[in-house]
Amino acid sequence: MDPARFFAAARRTIFKGGLKQSQVETCEAVLTEAAAAGAGLRETAYMLATARWEPGEDMVPKEESLFYSSAARIRTVWPSRFPTEAAAAPFVRNPRGLANKVYNGRLGNRMGSDDGWIFRGRGLAHPTGRDNYGRAGAKLDLPLLEKPELALDLKIAARILVVGMIEGWFTGVTSAEAARTPGYEDDRRIINGT
Repeated sequence: MDPARFFAAARRTIFKGGLKQSQVETCEAVLTEAAAAGAGLRETAYMLATARWEPGEDMVPKEESLFYSSAARIRTVWPSRFPTEAAAAPFVRNPRGLANKVYNGRLGNRMGSDDGWIFRGRGLAHPTGRDNYGRAGAKLDLPLLEKPELALDLKIAARILVVGMIEGWFTGVTSAEAARTPGYEDDRRIINGT
């Protein structure tokens, strides 16, 4: 892919009004990793879309905040875990408590631990849970279980995003499997399943 043509097209279409430096740096990191991994054009396009959606428009790798100011919003995000607003109320403005409530006992996180908070989503693809950090660390030869904050480093975040999408780390759906279906609408299955 010709980077000059890519950025010229991106400025005309997706990033109307120009690109911020953080967007350029993240696009470059994802394009580099995608090329190194042999990702096709469609796969690369969805990797870039994910790098814009998951952390936000500025495309800077971030930690999942889990800060919610209302029980109603918590219920909207996690309806199966909070059947009533009263059940969600203790977690309003309590990101650590919420992370442990919704993520412990799954994704390899231990019950009664701080794993939900420690292994909350980070980076560009926001891997979540002890299992996902362990898998990414083992595949990329990085100590992510010991230092999950490494997933915030742009180069590492781009590697996790690209390799994780290609290999199906997040939901078991690979980017190649998603590409078999026409259109991009169902490609979200690679990351979150919906």
